[in-house]
Amino acid sequence: MTNVTGVPDFEVENHGSLYLVRATTEEALSHLQGNVSGEAQWIGWAVAVEPRYIEDMVLALEENGWTVG
Repeated sequence: MTNVTGVPDFEVENHGSLYLVRATTEEALSHLQGNVSGEAQWIGWAVAVEPRYIEDMVLALEENGWTVG
């Protein structure tokens, strides 16, 4: 994946007790939908992630060529 827009594929928002990982493109959203648990909590195009899992999730996204901001 090559992001030429300058906008990251995913944006991470810290809300204290949880993080929101928001897809900024339909391709990124499709990736999230296909790779997170069916039990995940969704808020629009964002998936809620517990703080203990956010670092691993961001690293996995970046290792797979996605950009995260």
